[in-house]
Amino acid sequence: MASKTLNYGAYTTLTITNLGIAPSLTAGWQSARIDNKSSVKAIDYEIMIYLAAVNTAPANDKAIYVYAVPWVNDDSTNWYPADNANTTLLTGAEGTVTVGNPNNMKLLGVINNVVQNTVMSGVFNLKNAFGDTIPDGWSLVLINYTGATLTPTGSAIAYRAIKEDIA
Repeated sequence: MASKTLNYGAYTTLTITNLGIAPSLTAGWQSARIDNKSSVKAIDYEIMIYLAAVNTAPANDKAIYVYAVPWVNDDSTNWYPADNANTTLLTGAEGTVTVGNPNNMKLLGVINNVVQNTVMSGVFNLKNAFGDTIPDGWSLVLINYTGATLTPTGSAIAYRAIKEDIA
């Protein structure tokens, strides 16, 4: 009988140049699109988020909302974001985005910020948003409703593929 073993890849750091977003329920940050269809073909992804903010007291919901957005590929070069319903259509490139409230994105998780001048962090598995099937591609959207402006300096967002080896 064949046995299955999980194989964790190396972390890939995402570009976060435009992560410096002020607190808002509609102004967010989008990651570059990750292509799972062409080469990686992972069964899951582990996502590590480490966020720094300016020294401001927590307010609003005291939370970062982390969304996962599935992308569909039409077997050519065309990619389409699904579950969007945003004011600004996602581009597949790192940058800012205006998010609809409500929206159709998949909530991956929440990172709370209850203490001023601390780093906020969280680790998430993509399957928590999509279930057992990882889409052709995916990207992240972060909504900062902590009361403090995020800063790319001292922040990091990375992911690693989880594959299943059958021996």
